[in-house]
Amino acid sequence: MIEKWKEWCNEKLSYEGKARKIGLLVSGGADSAMALYVLSKHILDCDKDKIFSKSIIVPMHGWDQRRINVYSPDSAKDVIKVVKKLIPEAPIKNLQICGYYKEKGEEKAKYHNPFAYMLVKENIIDVYYSGSTKQPEGHVMKKLKMEDLKRTEDLQRKKGPMGSYTKRELALLYKDYGLMEDLFPVTVSCIGDAPQPCKNCWWCLEKYDAFGMYDGGVK
Repeated sequence: MIEKWKEWCNEKLSYEGKARKIGLLVSGGADSAMALYVLSKHILDCDKDKIFSKSIIVPMHGWDQRRINVYSPDSAKDVIKVVKKLIPEAPIKNLQICGYYKEKGEEKAKYHNPFAYMLVKENIIDVYYSGSTKQPEGHVMKKLKMEDLKRTEDLQRKKGPMGSYTKRELALLYKDYGLMEDLFPVTVSCIGDAPQPCKNCWWCLEKYDAFGMYDGGVK
């Protein structure tokens, strides 16, 4: 699998030895979990070569309080815990959580962007990125009957290291890095407000197509 994320890191995160506080949106899903993992790897590799030391990752999570049966920050915390176990020296700081009540049809950016700007103003982060992958190819969306399902696509949010991958390509990364046993099982992609995956939302369909299973290994 071509490590396109390395190209992104070299382009976006090389700044002549200057340490940065990198905000990363960590939803708890498979996309941002991988983004957190590879960013941690990249920073540590660069530190060994003295390219830029003491850079840190500040995980960020937006919690839609309209969901009353699922507390989504738990998924992000589980992902962070596993990444720290896999990479003990990972420069990951405390999770920053923004709670909001999103009305139906509203985009998450309405709440995520002001949250990020506040963290910049408070000098907690210097820049922030999304951990999400790009949309599936057209024929995949047609096959999965996803055309009528709406996905929030925030054009203002800066694309992160997974931004050039489809979910199918992401699945190959998980397998290549041996993360299917440790990291993948704790990821939660479904946006349904229930303990079990709904199997109908965009993120359930996309995950099942790529990995052959829903959240928690449900088939």
